[in-house]
Amino acid sequence: MQALRGDEMLLSDRSILSRLKKGSIVIDPPLTTGQLRPVGIRVHLGSEISVPVGGQLVDLADPNELRYERHDIRSRSFILESGTFVLATTIERIKTGGDLLCVLEGRSTIARLGVTIHNTASFLDGSQDSWIRPVLEISNHGPLRIALQMGVPIGMLCFARLASRSTGRNVHEQYRGQDSALPPSFSKGATLLTSLLEQRDIEW
Repeated sequence: MQALRGDEMLLSDRSILSRLKKGSIVIDPPLTTGQLRPVGIRVHLGSEISVPVGGQLVDLADPNELRYERHDIRSRSFILESGTFVLATTIERIKTGGDLLCVLEGRSTIARLGVTIHNTASFLDGSQDSWIRPVLEISNHGPLRIALQMGVPIGMLCFARLASRSTGRNVHEQYRGQDSALPPSFSKGATLLTSLLEQRDIEW
């Protein structure tokens, strides 16, 4: 996690519980015993793995939509081979208020196997009016073969208090309301980028 400034604060378990009671953090399904950690909430691997079909060419200047294979892991493990990459989700979904930043962090035991659960997309833009189900970008950097099955503890959600409350504007709708392991959406992303480039003056 990136270092926080002095006017920002990482929430402790006490603060998280207080926020849960007040409704500025909402999690579904509700917390179970042991899920609350000293500075975060433990999250678990969801029911589906999306695997990119190998050999596809991605031209970032003119991208096509990519093909992915989906695997249901509710009753059968998916074997994550060394050097491979997949998309997944957590079982949990979350809502947060505009004064909080939600950050997805890995689990140390998983990391010691050589597995990361996100590349760079660890920040979750919270919104009290929309559920977010974190998407995991899982890579196996180690030499081991890892069996992934629904429900295993996979990471943690941490929360930081923002220096000021977000305006709620300038929110990209590219993955808003995502509820599954969605592949990259180039068409929506290109539309958003074009729209931003066309703006000459931005009102704050």
